[in-house]
Amino acid sequence: MGRDGYRLLLRSARDNASILQGLLDGCGNFETLNTPELFILIYRFIPLQVKKQLVRWQKERKETTSRRKIKALDRNIRKVNHVVNALNIKLHKALRQDDTTFVSRTKLESTRYRPQNIVVLRAVLINPLTDGAVLSEIVDTQNRIGSALWTEFSVAYERILNASRPA
Repeated sequence: MGRDGYRLLLRSARDNASILQGLLDGCGNFETLNTPELFILIYRFIPLQVKKQLVRWQKERKETTSRRKIKALDRNIRKVNHVVNALNIKLHKALRQDDTTFVSRTKLESTRYRPQNIVVLRAVLINPLTDGAVLSEIVDTQNRIGSALWTEFSVAYERILNASRPA
C-alpha cells in the first residue's frame, strides 16, 4: 500500500466521518458528541423535541443563579438522559439484529452532560468502500429504527416533562 495508499485511506476515512456527521446533524434526531479528528464519530439517537428540551434546560441553567432551580434543572437533564441512554442501548441491540449497519456502543462521561455517563454509538469509518450513499442509507436505517423504538420511551419522557412544569 505504501505511504500514498495509507494517505488515501486516511483521507477517505476522515471525509466519510465528516459526511456522516453532516448527515446526522441534518437529520435532527441525532446528536453528534465529537468532532472527529480522524475517522471515529461518537453520536446518539435523540428525538429532535427531546434534544431541544435539553438545550432549553441547559440554557436556563446557565442563566439562573438560583441553586434550587439549578438543582431541579440538573435533575431533569439527568432523568431525560437516563431515558435516552436506555433508548440507545435498545437501538444498538436492534441495529445488531437488523444486521445492515454496524456501530459499537460505549459510555462516555466527557460530554456536555458531564459528570453523567452518556450511552453513545461509535462509528469507525475506515472502510474505503464506504461512500456518501452508503452513509445516507445507514442514517436512514438508524433513524427509522430509533424512531420506532422511541414510542416505548416517550411516555417516560412525557412524565419527566410534565413533572418539571410548575403547578
